[in-house]
Amino acid sequence: MPRLLLVEDDPITRDLMELALLRVPDVSFASAGSVEAARILLAGGETIDALITDLHLPGEDGLALVRSLRAMPARRHLPVIVTTSSRDPEDRLQAEAMGVRAFIEKPWSAATLREAVHSLFNGT
Repeated sequence: MPRLLLVEDDPITRDLMELALLRVPDVSFASAGSVEAARILLAGGETIDALITDLHLPGEDGLALVRSLRAMPARRHLPVIVTTSSRDPEDRLQAEAMGVRAFIEKPWSAATLREAVHSLFNGT
């Protein structure tokens, strides 16, 4: 069963995302509220098959997390979805340059999030 790592600092948004992900068949997930917490999970032995991260996080942002992920030999090809309220086209360009598979603008719908996750694991 594929396992996602969800990184979102806002507890309400994280709860909503978790509720949406519960409706994705045959996918499990872990959650982190910061880049630091996510790095600990990624550096450990826990199975993580994809990452969903908010762009704007306290301290380091989601793109910093993606950069560090790409530097980990065992995790460099992990598929990534970025969520953001940013409308800055440069954010999207940077994410795409790092191989981010989906860039979802907030407010997102649960269906949009589920579809993005489905496409990560089913190649659609």
